[in-house]
Amino acid sequence: MVGTKPPKPFWGVTKAEKDAYKATYKKLSTADKKKEDDKKKAALAEIARSKVTFWASNVLTMEEKIKVTSSSSSAKCSFAGGCAYKVEGVKGLTTSLRDLPLENYIKICDQKCKFIDKDLKAGTVTCTLPSISTTYSNKNFKIAKESENLKSGSYFGTVANPAMYFDDDLTVRPSDNGKGCNVGMKFRTGFVGMLSQVKYFISQIDFKPAFVNNLQF
Repeated sequence: MVGTKPPKPFWGVTKAEKDAYKATYKKLSTADKKKEDDKKKAALAEIARSKVTFWASNVLTMEEKIKVTSSSSSAKCSFAGGCAYKVEGVKGLTTSLRDLPLENYIKICDQKCKFIDKDLKAGTVTCTLPSISTTYSNKNFKIAKESENLKSGSYFGTVANPAMYFDDDLTVRPSDNGKGCNVGMKFRTGFVGMLSQVKYFISQIDFKPAFVNNLQF
């Protein structure tokens, strides 16, 4: 053979390598060209015989409607809760409540009914009824005490993260300079928050024109 050894076949090489190969190939003798051609054919035949495995993955979500045959709909309990509530005839509900408690749960009076993960029976789910805090139950049965730091966990406002107004951290302050800016706290359906006092921190409070006749509750 004349010159350097011809490089690998043309796939996966640069244009400069291809040009160098062609130049070298032209200088080969007829016998060497035949040998080179045979090597390329052998390489292509090996590729053709190779087994290529393709891997793929997919997520399949199956939904099944819940069918309840009976429940403790006539059960009676006090404001304090703690009574057992049963739901029967629900296929797969026990597994869903046990394995994914954040996504799957039973709600009574718009509150979570705590799943009881013991004495399980096929097709039957039992949970503990929550206490019900109202102005009546708080006054007469002391179900809940007044809090000086009310937090419902659900907030709204014109800022990106209204929860920052209620996190007790004064070092990181949210701000909104737009007209009509507001912030508030939500409560579940049928419930309200009763305020006895409000304590808040406002920077630049000495600039009275920004707050006088503008700040409202």
